[in-house]
Amino acid sequence: MQPLILDDVESALAHLTELGRTVVAPVARAIRNTIITFAAVRAWPVVDHQRFVEWATPEAADDSRWLVLDPLCSPTRFGGNAVRARFRRIGTPEGLTLHGELSESVTRLVSGCSVIVLDDAAATGTTLCEVAQQVRSAGGRVVRFLVCAAQPSGRAAALAAAPDADWFSYASGDFTTIHLRDACPFVPFASRPMWNKPAVPTANGVVEVSMPVSAFRGGVWGQLTMAAGLEQTIMAARRKVVQRLAASLGRPSTVADIPLLGTNVMLPLTPTQVANESTLLADLMH
Repeated sequence: MQPLILDDVESALAHLTELGRTVVAPVARAIRNTIITFAAVRAWPVVDHQRFVEWATPEAADDSRWLVLDPLCSPTRFGGNAVRARFRRIGTPEGLTLHGELSESVTRLVSGCSVIVLDDAAATGTTLCEVAQQVRSAGGRVVRFLVCAAQPSGRAAALAAAPDADWFSYASGDFTTIHLRDACPFVPFASRPMWNKPAVPTANGVVEVSMPVSAFRGGVWGQLTMAAGLEQTIMAARRKVVQRLAASLGRPSTVADIPLLGTNVMLPLTPTQVANESTLLADLMH
């Protein structure tokens, strides 16, 4: 199945603070350019995330209930009855496991209503199936799925969970989708939280821990890290961000400084690394 790269770096950078954009954006854009060049040589399609969002946005607001699963997409684009529903995949030894449920307020919103579900990608369809089941349990029904790209199995699973729903995909074809933001250290929503790495509480906020894509084996990221030498590029980028943050702060940066970059910025650690709020970031960038 052909890989598809969802270029969501700029959408993710928009979630950073001013300090975060100053420190992280130049490094993230350099990684982006490396991957885009690699994809072009192999004729892998690249989809701009902002174009996908524009495609999905209705021409006129209406009373439709929307559940927005894409963390980079603002629900306000889809009218007053659009809300975010956050379902997260966490890395475990057995693979990715799904965590999340509809909040009480969202359950009330969808009760007795037709619901449109928006997400950026569908691989196995596990997330879309879970959302459809929870909407049904709340007394609503999913009538439409909007995605950027999908695998056939993901589409089939989602439509099996919501048989009356329509399906619309921005990228026509069958793809294995990767998020370009996942390769960029200290970018919001990059990579996946790790099951055995608890979040680190700090004076500036809680910092979740993620597994860098350079630690992934197999799949599209495995191809990229091996063929493009991306593993060393990402490790160098992590060090560069830490150096730039320390220069901006005028002192060595610690884990407690990560929330200053923006919300939902995670700390990339290998499985053997541990950290607390006072750990120097430079000591983790090996």
